[in-house]
Amino acid sequence: MSKKRSRRRFTDEFKADHPGAAASVLEGLDETLTLQRLGLGGTLYKKLRTTNAIENLNSGITTYSRNVKRWQGAKMVIRWVSAAIPWRRKRNSVVFRDGVTSRN
Repeated sequence: MSKKRSRRRFTDEFKADHPGAAASVLEGLDETLTLQRLGLGGTLYKKLRTTNAIENLNSGITTYSRNVKRWQGAKMVIRWVSAAIPWRRKRNSVVFRDGVTSRN
């Protein structure tokens, strides 16, 4: 049985009790299998298969801009987000044994 069919069968069984989680698994199914087809492994595979990096970046943007009381338009939002990204990358840079640099 292919991995795709196996995961679809799993989500069909899971759908009755947890429809939101099953939909999330199905949504990321093709992307997960693409990582496997490309032969990615190790730390890079682990980092790309989850949304943790995105959630961590969003958390950093929130932390960086938490003292802004009044947002004065889209340009201000873009400036603050643009400033928060390098700030977050500098704070969370980690180098793993296989040479991959992780910046959460």
